[in-house]
Amino acid sequence: MVRDSLRSIIEGVAVEAKDADIVVATAELEESLMKLGGSLSRTPLGGFRWMPEGARVPVDIWQLADTVWIRDLGLTPSIANFLAGVDLNIDRIAVGLHDHAIHDQGALAGIQTRLIKLDAEIRLDTLRYDELARAILASCQTGYAPAPEIIRLIEGATPAGIARGATRLRAEGCPEPTVAAVLSFAAKARSIVAAA
Repeated sequence: MVRDSLRSIIEGVAVEAKDADIVVATAELEESLMKLGGSLSRTPLGGFRWMPEGARVPVDIWQLADTVWIRDLGLTPSIANFLAGVDLNIDRIAVGLHDHAIHDQGALAGIQTRLIKLDAEIRLDTLRYDELARAILASCQTGYAPAPEIIRLIEGATPAGIARGATRLRAEGCPEPTVAAVLSFAAKARSIVAAA
């Protein structure tokens, strides 16, 4: 949601957020969420998707300590470690609700240059195809150019890897025409590289 709000301001166009992400530090997250109205479901990475009654946009909420790279690598739960593992440059921004600080790690520059990069400081190999699919999706949705490393990753991706990325997008609720657009983009990028 932060990225989409920034795009609206910088580009001067209305950009509708697909969701809002809230990362919290509480041992009672599920119990707290159960008390809220609306519907509650699980996300592909183990957090919660809350759709408040009457809302148009869902809210993805999870424990900072449960962020997949923080948990799997045994990192200290912090905003810095969270942002270090955010895959896309244009998503690497957070607003600390506890201190009202803005933590930008490349999102503004990515939006201003209209360039999508997959350049997280912390990467998990198990998420590489999920991240590649997210990068292609972001390029398709924003019209921003994918950085050369994304094209190289598409070129080296296996069909099974591309299928895994599509499965992840579906699990996140992407409509089938959107998933088809991502798969088409990947196929075109692979054929362009092969012809070069």
